[in-house]
Amino acid sequence: MRREKVQTSQPKATVHRIETPKVNDILLGRGKGFTSHVGNIQLRKLVMDNLAIYESASYTEKQYVSEGIVRLVHKQGGLFLKEDETWWIEVDGETARNKVCEQGHSC
Repeated sequence: MRREKVQTSQPKATVHRIETPKVNDILLGRGKGFTSHVGNIQLRKLVMDNLAIYESASYTEKQYVSEGIVRLVHKQGGLFLKEDETWWIEVDGETARNKVCEQGHSC
């Protein structure tokens, strides 16, 4: 497994290229391979554990709940990744938060 950082032309922008996702990573995509990945299963559990709070929250509070879940995934060593030809690329914070919101069915 290889992870590397690649500097882009934009200042302070670093792209993480990952050859093989780890179990705590969240994979963005559709299909059985994505939904059955251990990290995605763990994400759905995190969302379900916070669903009561999430459903009763205002729009702004929902954003805080989803951001908290993203931080928790990162704290556990996970990344939110999308496929890019032969590599996996870490997505930005907004895309990661949207992935969490998809699991909660709104945001």
